[in-house]
Amino acid sequence: MITKPILQITKSIPATRLILLLLITSVMALSCSPSPTERERTEPERVEVIDGVMVWESGEEVSLFGVNYQPAFAHSHRALRILGKDHKEAIREDTYHFSRMRFDAYRIHMWDREITDSLGNLLQNEHLDLHDYTIHQMSQRDIRTIMTPTTYYSNAYPDGATPAPGFSNYISKGQAPQVPEYRPVIKNYLTQLIQHRNPYTGMTAIEDPNIIALEIDNEPSHSGYERTLDFVNELAGHLRDSGWNKPIFYNITHGVPEAYLDADIDGVTFQWYPAGLVNGEAIRKNYFPYVNSYPTPWEEDPGYQEKAQMVYEFDPADTMHRYALPMMARSFREAGMQWATQFAYDPLAFAHQNSDYPTHFLNFAYTPGKAVSALIASEIFNRIERRQQFDNFPADTAFGDFLMSHHLDLSQLNAEDAFIHSNHTESVPKAEASLERIAGVGTSPIVNYQGTGAYFLDKLKEGVWRLEVMPDAIQVRDPFERPDYGKHVVHLNWREHPMEIRLADLGRTFSISGLNEGNRRQISAENGSFTISPGSWLLTRNGVSSEEWGPDSWFGAIRIGEFHAPASNAEKPVVWHRPVDVVESGRPFTVSANIAGLRPGESVMLRVNPSQGQNQTIEMEETSPYRFEADIPAETVSLGVLQYWIVVDRGEDEYLTFPGANPSAPWRWNFFQMDEHWQIAIADPAEPFEIWNAGRDFARTSQGFSGFGGNSNQTSLSSSDRPGELAWEVSTTNPTSHRSVLGLATDLSDRVAGMHPATLNNYQNLVVRARTDYNLPAPLKVVLVDGDGNSYSAAVPVTRSWQGHTLPLASFSPDRFMLLPRSYPGITESWYETGVSGPVRARDIQEIQFYIDTTDGNHQDGERYGFEIQSAWLE
Repeated sequence: MITKPILQITKSIPATRLILLLLITSVMALSCSPSPTERERTEPERVEVIDGVMVWESGEEVSLFGVNYQPAFAHSHRALRILGKDHKEAIREDTYHFSRMRFDAYRIHMWDREITDSLGNLLQNEHLDLHDYTIHQMSQRDIRTIMTPTTYYSNAYPDGATPAPGFSNYISKGQAPQVPEYRPVIKNYLTQLIQHRNPYTGMTAIEDPNIIALEIDNEPSHSGYERTLDFVNELAGHLRDSGWNKPIFYNITHGVPEAYLDADIDGVTFQWYPAGLVNGEAIRKNYFPYVNSYPTPWEEDPGYQEKAQMVYEFDPADTMHRYALPMMARSFREAGMQWATQFAYDPLAFAHQNSDYPTHFLNFAYTPGKAVSALIASEIFNRIERRQQFDNFPADTAFGDFLMSHHLDLSQLNAEDAFIHSNHTESVPKAEASLERIAGVGTSPIVNYQGTGAYFLDKLKEGVWRLEVMPDAIQVRDPFERPDYGKHVVHLNWREHPMEIRLADLGRTFSISGLNEGNRRQISAENGSFTISPGSWLLTRNGVSSEEWGPDSWFGAIRIGEFHAPASNAEKPVVWHRPVDVVESGRPFTVSANIAGLRPGESVMLRVNPSQGQNQTIEMEETSPYRFEADIPAETVSLGVLQYWIVVDRGEDEYLTFPGANPSAPWRWNFFQMDEHWQIAIADPAEPFEIWNAGRDFARTSQGFSGFGGNSNQTSLSSSDRPGELAWEVSTTNPTSHRSVLGLATDLSDRVAGMHPATLNNYQNLVVRARTDYNLPAPLKVVLVDGDGNSYSAAVPVTRSWQGHTLPLASFSPDRFMLLPRSYPGITESWYETGVSGPVRARDIQEIQFYIDTTDGNHQDGERYGFEIQSAWLE
């Protein structure tokens, strides 16, 4: 196991004073034991790079994991102000949660425009003060910092710019290296920043050992080898001449990598968004192929081998998967990374709206499953050796003490000292008697808990544990839609739930005492069971004394009475329902919804309006906390379409009808919002089943090459030979490359989810209706990807006439598939293949792809090729 050593504070004490201190403390030790109300403070070690590896002064390797977080700047700063939140209180809340997730790394790319004037002079303003305060709070939680001083862009994203006086109003990223007159301004800023004395720590960035390194530029857009090399070396040399004596990093994935490898710097930085950014909705497909590995193209370069590697930002953007962060952490360790900081953490004060970079979503309270998975990712950084190698997926989803599962949406650590899980698990702890830490969402063999928030159990001493329970989190919108200050994507609710703890160290009878402010409840567990509400609690086995532990007692970097969570924030019922595209006639199907904000005594009904037959009202039952379901009977599911509403009965003839939260009910004479409803198409299982259609699926389809229009790549919706039916036409003159292939991909999850597996398995053929205007240099392939990430292809013999090409599913063979949406940056793989043999089964299909692959060199330069696809169906 890798450790993160730190030197005792005595290291900085003069020898004569140290001897006197040791004599005094020796006498004191005879009469008293250390008090847990006095935190044992330590001084962090400084970091240096030796032979391409970051090491502490003791010689041990650095291995740190954490987040990007920016309440001092840009949108985060604006949002806190607009919502009337105290910035420093928000920082204290979030840094406490960072400590609970065992983060020990913090990276901040600074908005230079907000803290400088036009000449690069540092401004003593609120932004700088909050930056200083954040650095201080991180140090109080033993979290190390890497700063990135220059960004060169405005603070506009996503809600519009606010005035800022800095030099990057006229110096752009691209211009910075090109115009010599700009360099004195940039250097003036860098000097003042590193020599600025933080009023909260009393130290400059040079002096502060908690600030371990500096990355000069955030995502540079440099050009020209000589110019870039000169610029980087000049800035690095200037920093060292100004007193900087710590590692200096530069981003290698933007600009001129060759120059950075030759530059006089200590390390290079990376980022990774495995399926791109800003998808606009949640990606729900199997994510393992996307995070399987993080290969870098410079492994054999001597300049690369001499430099340390860190990941300045990363995220499984647009996903709520509870295993993606840990798998990315594993891939980083495999690639040799010593630092990884997620981008970007949502401050607790406005995480409910996910407006701070809405393509990302991570918060301790509002995304409990992802938060626990981030804790597991941090554990991977500590327990997996740098450059330890793993087999490719589908192998090695269980490695060491870790387990990952797409179908269970689970990441898990099951070790001698810790048992942590991001979702329900049936795994039995391998060493229950030696556990020191337990954390989870959902139930496990040692903790039975039905709430939807996370819980944390920490052993303070034999028979004494600290329990922290977070409020329930109820997702009520797709969090990756466009945000708004007035919109909630997740609601919190402080609801009591039964909990049962099965730990031999606590026994079956123990006391539970409230610790957090305003919580002085006293509870007794009977047979290990009790009812608990959100808060921090002290659990004490009968017969054991816990008198030395109080709310102000320190446990690591936290006081055990600390607790931060917003109040319940659903003022009235809110419904989130995601309908499937189609269901089959003659079979019942279930309608499910998340519902927050219900008051005691309120009930929920499903109102159904079939295309044939009578309207029905069906009671919806709460099958798990905040999850309501109702079964629509088979006789109601007839060919055509089915419309339905979810109605909350609030009592006293008061209703709310969804979608729309309309204050009436569909059966009332004045319900004029009949057009606001959910609608599902009803398919005949004896007829062909269309799974892809160009017109319907255009918005949910990703393409394999960049650029709409232009001379090389062209794509458009066009008319087919069938009236009212559209086709997707794509063509290019470029050969298939690492990052570019003429292809399309569509997630079919919503399309097939409503069909019964037995019905789907009756289909034996896939029919693709397509044509081409070109002589194709390679076959048009159709690829089917299943829920396990396995992929199978068949060739489509397209001609210049529209035709439905029948392809027996039995003829599909294992093949690679395109990883779409594309990753960012473009250094990672664009294809994946598990190599699992077929047969492909219709019931398992989750994605369809069409592409032409010319990597075999069979394409003539300048020759255009392409295809048109109208639809694909099973029969």
